[in-house]
Amino acid sequence: TVRDRTIAEHSKYREHTQQHLDVARTEMDRAVETMNRVLERHARTFVCGYEASMTLGKPYIQHLYQFLGISSEHSPPLRDGNRKYIKDLHESGRVRLNTDKPLTIGIVTRPTEQKWGGDLRALYSMRDGLSAVGHTVKLGQRAEDLLDCDLVFLSNTCEDQRRNMFAVQEKKVPFALVGFHEDFITYYGHCMGFTEYVSMCLQRMSDNGLVLAVEDLWENPEVITYYQQPPPKAPLYNVPVLRNAVFCLAASHVEARTMARDCPEAKTEVVLWDIGLRRGADMYSDAFLQLTGLQRGEYILQVGRVESRKNQLASVLATKDIDVPLVFIGTTGYQPWYELLVVNAAAAYRKAPTIFVSQEHPSQAVGGQMRILQMPKGERLSDECIVSAFQNCGLHLHPAFWEAPGYTYLEAAYIGVHTVASEWGALADYCEFGGNDSRMRDRFTYVPPWHLPDLEAAVRKNFGRRVDPSYTHPIFDRTATDVGREIDACIRRHFS
Repeated sequence: TVRDRTIAEHSKYREHTQQHLDVARTEMDRAVETMNRVLERHARTFVCGYEASMTLGKPYIQHLYQFLGISSEHSPPLRDGNRKYIKDLHESGRVRLNTDKPLTIGIVTRPTEQKWGGDLRALYSMRDGLSAVGHTVKLGQRAEDLLDCDLVFLSNTCEDQRRNMFAVQEKKVPFALVGFHEDFITYYGHCMGFTEYVSMCLQRMSDNGLVLAVEDLWENPEVITYYQQPPPKAPLYNVPVLRNAVFCLAASHVEARTMARDCPEAKTEVVLWDIGLRRGADMYSDAFLQLTGLQRGEYILQVGRVESRKNQLASVLATKDIDVPLVFIGTTGYQPWYELLVVNAAAAYRKAPTIFVSQEHPSQAVGGQMRILQMPKGERLSDECIVSAFQNCGLHLHPAFWEAPGYTYLEAAYIGVHTVASEWGALADYCEFGGNDSRMRDRFTYVPPWHLPDLEAAVRKNFGRRVDPSYTHPIFDRTATDVGREIDACIRRHFS
């Protein structure tokens, strides 16, 4: 039997203690010499893993004897077997499906499906698109819910997907992956460094006698790098998932490159999402003005869950000296501590009113000019109301540290609102779909998401600007059926 030499040497430590590493290595050298003599002396040699042979048992030993030309009924004591050392064999290393007939396809969403987000919007669009091209599609919050499917799509490498992978592998159900694969290595340090620095300023904390102040972020925006945190390791833990997936769906070329960097063996396919424009986007509505009491064109808007990645904190600080209302629309989120930080920062620093239209928090005045307005009945705003919010704002501001691509960017572009956007993320891939104009005819101003001087200057320059509403772009016409057709083509390529 054979095993990795390094592992074997370390197991020898337990026999000889680390002080006698030379003894362990000498024994390993003797073992190598023995194996070489066997290979030289015998025409047929069978190399197997000890744990594997113990697990597979007597039938495996009999195949070994047949290979060696030995006739024997002897079987060694079967102990120490471990199933994890056995890998199922597929022809040519590929699982095969009959793609000439409609498949039953499962899509794993997430256990927190009650919390709305762009990932769910994309997965529901994928479901609708695959259904439109003839497949039966099921949704489940865990892979265990979908083991009767022909093919299962796992989703979101921001969470450890290995348990879901093991579940489908155990039942021999082939799986692909919808990545939502974020570039934590690029953005997370700046994201959390910025958040930590502002939090310390808000609490009037000093650092080894150094008094911190948000005003210093205008003089030296890079000071936040001293407060960076290491990135989450979920993409690292998901490397086996990326590697073993039949293929990995990336929603942009940026995401595909990130997947390839994190797992060079990943078989990536790029399929851009459809925007899924909200109903009524072509009809004017004042529903949002009625909800908030604001006037048309008088406010800056940011839409999305209030969380560190979407960077509402930078929106607060970049506009702190601009005498214009700032409005956040946020569904139920994951970071209550960050929501509190944004609310307190707005109350402390902004001179003009700030309104947080929240799904979960009750209406209340917080302090300063900051107030929370709860969505009617605590339910997500209607499409009409969201469209109205875009139609009536003076500027869309969204300096997210990462979006892939960020539906709100494209909705604002379609409605005709200028956006101050982050230069990080996948937005440019969508703007360049069917062309090469990353600004979509001046609908976007790109800014580093942590750079407050540039953000403030971009807001002052672009507030109140309107763009040509008659402008058309191929991404605006993209449908869920287009998405389903392209994913179906990926399935056929990899399973035919």
